Amino acid sequence: MKKSNRTKQAKLAYALLLTTTTAWANTKSPNGLPKPRPHEEATPPPSQEPQVVQPAPTQPPPVRPDQGKSQINIAAIRVDLAIAKQVKQCPSNVANLTIQPKPHRVSSLTFDPQEKQSIKLKFTLSPIMTTTEERVLVLLYSQCLSPQPQLETPNSDNKLALDINDVQILDTYQIAAKPDQAPNQPKSALTPITLDIDLELDKLRQQVEAGNDTFYFQAALLNKADYDGRHYGEMVLSPLEAVQFTPKNCPNRNQLTQDVNSTNPVCGQLKQTKSANH
Repeated sequence: MKKSNRTKQAKLAYALLLTTTTAWANTKSPNGLPKPRPHEEATPPPSQEPQVVQPAPTQPPPVRPDQGKSQINIAAIRVDLAIAKQVKQCPSNVANLTIQPKPHRVSSLTFDPQEKQSIKLKFTLSPIMTTTEERVLVLLYSQCLSPQPQLETPNSDNKLALDINDVQILDTYQIAAKPDQAPNQPKSALTPITLDIDLELDKLRQQVEAGNDTFYFQAALLNKADYDGRHYGEMVLSPLEAVQFTPKNCPNRNQLTQDVNSTNPVCGQLKQTKSANH
């Protein structure tokens, strides 16, 4: 019997509330959904990073009536330049991706396994159009993927690729409404949004030593009322992003390809736990 979308949304809500061991220091999970941070608190993109080209004011991009479809994108995932000695960006030269769902992009990072401090990764989102409603931008992550979407998201061209039994929230960000915006007035775009995510290197080392070296991310955008009500089927999702970690040195092309195409061992454990509970 096919599960209803409401049941799947409830399952996703439960998964987001689970307390799990994670390498991400500011993962939100144990005490309910996190309160979205107001947009004034977001970290602006540093000047060293390439700026996302915005349309000229006289020629705004066309916005479809179903506002939001495919208009959300993780433009860049970068290491904070202040901690370049602990974590470094590697060439992302994957030879042939066979894993499904296939990530839109793979970021390759190497880290010093002797370091125990937390560092920051910067997730920069492309500019998002304002609307007459408050919305919430959510950064989701998982170590496991689902071959088929486990949640119907009719408003999104990109579907949920993360396994809802493992998915967690890394950060939230509130996008203010523009109630005085006339219906036929061109919508304005926010500047690129950058979310600073803390990563605990000691826990990362433990994960990588266990073979769990690839992490998956999607950003989601939904009205604040749907977020508060946990109506996750209303999400608009970004393409799937993957970040692969290698200790000490950058991987060669074959090693990186093999690591990304292999499933994290924790996903097999997740399936066993799921089967045991049914």
